[in-house]
Amino acid sequence: MINLFQPQVGAEELDAVAQVFDSNWLGHGPRTKAFESAFADHIGVGADHVIFLNSGTAGLFLALETLDLREGDEVVLPSLSFLAAANAILACGARPVFCDVDARTLNPTLEDVESVLTSRTKAVVVLHYGGYPGDIARIAERCRQTDITLVEDAACSTSGTPNRPRARRLAYHGLSQPSGFGYAKVSARWWEPDVPEIGRRVVGNDLTAAIGTVQLRRLPAFVARRKGIVDLYKHALAGVDGLLLPPDLPYGHTSTHYFYWVQTAPGVRDEVASDLIEAGIYTTFRYAALHKVPAYRSEGRELPQSDQASDRTLCLPLHPGLEDADVRTGLRPALDAGRGAAGRCRLVPGQPRLVEGARPAVNAVYRPRAGAGGRYAARHVDVGAEPSAGSPVLPVGGPG
Repeated sequence: MINLFQPQVGAEELDAVAQVFDSNWLGHGPRTKAFESAFADHIGVGADHVIFLNSGTAGLFLALETLDLREGDEVVLPSLSFLAAANAILACGARPVFCDVDARTLNPTLEDVESVLTSRTKAVVVLHYGGYPGDIARIAERCRQTDITLVEDAACSTSGTPNRPRARRLAYHGLSQPSGFGYAKVSARWWEPDVPEIGRRVVGNDLTAAIGTVQLRRLPAFVARRKGIVDLYKHALAGVDGLLLPPDLPYGHTSTHYFYWVQTAPGVRDEVASDLIEAGIYTTFRYAALHKVPAYRSEGRELPQSDQASDRTLCLPLHPGLEDADVRTGLRPALDAGRGAAGRCRLVPGQPRLVEGARPAVNAVYRPRAGAGGRYAARHVDVGAEPSAGSPVLPVGGPG
């Protein structure tokens, strides 16, 4: 199976875990603090600005809880968001109000956000889709001007600063001072809890922090490999009829390249995804449009760009463990979707003929698909294969 995502762990992470085992302490401890400090250095803030939690979902819930939202308050977020953001808003008693997104970047523009702001808006939650920056600078400035809190869902990137002291307290049972051995020398009756407000335990621990510390050191190489995969996709798929690739990054911006997505003609995406899963290639669409989920009480809201993106977008495999051959296999759905939309043809096994002018070269054989009811399926795309004289050619453009 070629996975969409895949963790990259090895001997370094095993050694770090072994050291935690040897310390006889697995919970929230010195390695957790060390990881918070290292991550703070990575994003250029003080260590007191970073709280290591057990999940991004916990971070969203804590960020919203610190805002003291009440019934009738509204929080704006793009419909193409991870569902934990909407859940966190509802859990605070507020109402999620979904805005539209740019159909290409899948991030909201300032105008999208402004279109749903009201006097009841208390916060805006913005996702950096796939690690790509959106209109965040203008959205942030608008929030500053109107005294609206901005929460950046940084699961795909790295930023965001909620109310830190309170968030840290809520992340550990609501305790004003954690109990345990680490506080026995600095607090009399350290076993007696002081709970000014109710919280839960969602802090990270030394076991995961040890792994995270190693992963943080490896992060530059991970991102570089992701960029290499994106470049391969970009060059090989450029110019395919009926296929849209992610837009280029704005000048001066960088990306973690968390997702790589393509957009097809209507009716093509689901068939391609189905054929690929049968072939052992896992693709998906992130994230399903939340304004269509009944639990979030947005029935009847029209968000045409989100709807369009939801019907046409497919995320291709992207992680540092992919081999170039895996990436080339992952090109199938996008190529077939583009050709299917334009010429209703099907990629099938056969001898490929070299297509000139692409870097890397993309080779494919196609024949009309008879008796398939217009259903498109990816069956053969070869990148960099040797040409065979007389083979039919599927012309695929690309930068030289």
